[in-house]
Amino acid sequence: MNVLQPIANTSSSTPYYRYTLEAGLQPSDRGAPEEAAITLSINGREWVTLMCTPTRLNFLTLGFLYTSRVISSPADVQYMRVCEEDGVVEVRLPEGPELDEALARPRTLTSGCGGGTSFEAVEGLTPIDDDAGVDPVDVLAAMHSLHSHSDAYRETGGIHTCGLSRGPSLVALAEDVGRHNAVDKIVGECLWNGTPTADHWLLSSGRISSEMALKAAWLRVPVVISHTAPTSLAVTLARMLNVTLIGYAKGQKFNVYSGVERLRTSEQ
Repeated sequence: MNVLQPIANTSSSTPYYRYTLEAGLQPSDRGAPEEAAITLSINGREWVTLMCTPTRLNFLTLGFLYTSRVISSPADVQYMRVCEEDGVVEVRLPEGPELDEALARPRTLTSGCGGGTSFEAVEGLTPIDDDAGVDPVDVLAAMHSLHSHSDAYRETGGIHTCGLSRGPSLVALAEDVGRHNAVDKIVGECLWNGTPTADHWLLSSGRISSEMALKAAWLRVPVVISHTAPTSLAVTLARMLNVTLIGYAKGQKFNVYSGVERLRTSEQ
């Protein structure tokens, strides 16, 4: 994937008034991130509605189905129809008890913005045994690259950017009003292109929630890095699952909340 390629149609022009002490109220205009309700229908049954940025919906659908453990690979999808105008994505999957069980799992709204949806899916996850070293310089370089490619954020100031990197080098990028949606778009794109996620780093402009820590373990991603903080439950899960969790990575510094043994520093 060429990460320099812009992600189109993520904002619309919105007039507003800007106030400053010097000039008072002044009319202004700036892009606002688009948000839409997209209903995912499986085998003719409405299953879930996602609040998201309505771009790359094929990737979002694939990634969401995979991280929700409804499918194990893109080959499970027999048919997909994306209709942005109607706010519907129709998917056909093989019928059977496994699908019935997957669709019947309880869903809980998470602390993630954009209506992130989580499944009670801790069971079956094992700690990541990857022991590749993490160079602190590469951590900062990766986040700098994520920020420099966050075009929609610079335009609107109200959207999340997530990336998948191989060390400091970005291999996938997605932007969405929801952090979880951005992650799922990356996962879907990797599934679509046959790009492995294991042994890569997951980067995020926003808070790392417990669900994102679980998704990292499910994807066998050993390192998660954010511009901001993880939640306490995300830290607990990351320590259980041997995920290196790094927060407040900006400028020349960052915090390590779990998996510090992966870092390769001059002190070691």
